[in-house]
Amino acid sequence: ISELQQVQYWSTTDQAWRPMVAAAYAVSSANTEQPRADYSAAELVSASRYYRITDTRTYQPVNYRLELHPAAHGQILAETTNVDPIKKWGITLYHPDGLHTLYFLSERSPGVWSYYSITRAVPATFLAAGHEKSYVNRAIALYRHYLRLPPTADPPAAR
Repeated sequence: ISELQQVQYWSTTDQAWRPMVAAAYAVSSANTEQPRADYSAAELVSASRYYRITDTRTYQPVNYRLELHPAAHGQILAETTNVDPIKKWGITLYHPDGLHTLYFLSERSPGVWSYYSITRAVPATFLAAGHEKSYVNRAIALYRHYLRLPPTADPPAAR
């Protein structure tokens, strides 16, 4: 979780590479702000886990839930959703579960994995709508991060 602070994405607003999150850390439950050490692999498969992110657009900390679901050997299905509302200027942009992402990873051969993700974004206000290019660029940034690819590789996915 703490490594998410290293993720860079192409901002369509700023037309520049920028950090995706200002702060990221694991928390013990959905209702806490107290940081804890990153989860071990064994902890991740045993139950829902939570983490807290301060995004570089809203600068409001938001708790998220992370769940790993049982899958066939050589496959991983991870799911994330916001537990807290996402707000900016006191306006709710997304209600809880307004940003919901599934990550699918499959081992194609030893050490070779395929990856895809799908995000459902349900804006609570028109202020959060119309940012499809940002969702694409953030998804690509996470893909690059997970595969240890250069974070600011050109070209950006969407301008």
